[in-house]
Amino acid sequence: MAAPVDSETLIAAIHAASEKHGVEYVSLWATSISALVSAAALLVIFRQMRAGDKQLDLLASQIQAMVKPAATALEQQTREFAVRMMWEWVTRVQFESRQVALLVHKLDFEQCKSLDALHDFTIGKEHQGRVQQCFPPGYLLKTDDQGRIIISGDALNRLRFATIGYLNIIETILIAWDRNLADRRIIEEQFSFLIADGANALETYRGVPSVKGSYPSIERFVHALRQKSLPSPPSPSTKPDWSVLDRVTPSSCLPGTGHRGHLGRTPV
Repeated sequence: MAAPVDSETLIAAIHAASEKHGVEYVSLWATSISALVSAAALLVIFRQMRAGDKQLDLLASQIQAMVKPAATALEQQTREFAVRMMWEWVTRVQFESRQVALLVHKLDFEQCKSLDALHDFTIGKEHQGRVQQCFPPGYLLKTDDQGRIIISGDALNRLRFATIGYLNIIETILIAWDRNLADRRIIEEQFSFLIADGANALETYRGVPSVKGSYPSIERFVHALRQKSLPSPPSPSTKPDWSVLDRVTPSSCLPGTGHRGHLGRTPV
């Protein structure tokens, strides 16, 4: 038979059970409230992130709207500068300078060395017409007993001056191409003649030890054109009209005006 339980013990047990149940109830409610608060916080954060995304999209579109006109303006400036460079070329290159370039292109390495060193040399009589066009009308040229043209004295100085000046003009223009100051496509199209029909921008003369390295922009430009294998020229519609050189008047901006090093060379 079980031992009797007094009333005080029973009441104490009921109170203990009631208190434990109350604590668990409060704990459940606290957990539920905490979960609701967390869910609300996540919702707020999600909405803020959505709003932030919209703000980022708006900011990106505003930046694009600001950058696009600037990029367009820059492209326009480079095209305009390329056109100005072409105009400089047309107005500064004289007829005699172009003829000098065509003549020097025909010279061999030893003749080019003599030209740059101001040492007398001879040119075959088959080039008589071209040589005569390199000098003013009526200019007298000496010949040896075999009819070869003797380049010496004043004629030698004139020929060297015009050669260096011709390369100086091209180098100055191609610096704009090399430094992305002018529209590269326009310059490449209009100066493709430098490697057209066997031309090489006076590569033999530029290879002379005393000249080598004086025209880095020309070297990089010629290399770039050869890499791209541009046609020479692409079509008659884009072929430069060099006949304009026959109509230009002498310019005070003569070739070879004090450029040295990477801006060309100064004639002596």
